[in-house]
Amino acid sequence: METLEDVVAMLSSISSLIDERSDSLEKLLSSNAVKIEGLKKTVGFVSAEVKVDQLTSRLKLGEQRIESCETRLSDLERYSRRWSLRLRGVPEKEKENIRDEVICVCEQTYPEGKGRF
Repeated sequence: METLEDVVAMLSSISSLIDERSDSLEKLLSSNAVKIEGLKKTVGFVSAEVKVDQLTSRLKLGEQRIESCETRLSDLERYSRRWSLRLRGVPEKEKENIRDEVICVCEQTYPEGKGRF
């Protein structure tokens, strides 16, 4: 049979083993917490970098589309101006024959070409 002193010694031994295990678990958890924080920072950085890359590529695509639209608009404006002729000093009349007016102006400014128009 075990004596009271033996039981106290065993309890003391068990208590010290529990304390040691507890301390080692705390150290392990604290070192893992540091690793987890490091991983969180890394994931945050990579996530931000990926978002920046995505935004950069979308921005480049948008710039290309804007440039294409500006070129197309310029071409359309040039095409519409191609058929527009403005004669300064010639008053506009309702139901006028534009062709005859242009021929008249051309014959007045270039008399040698009379009859060619």
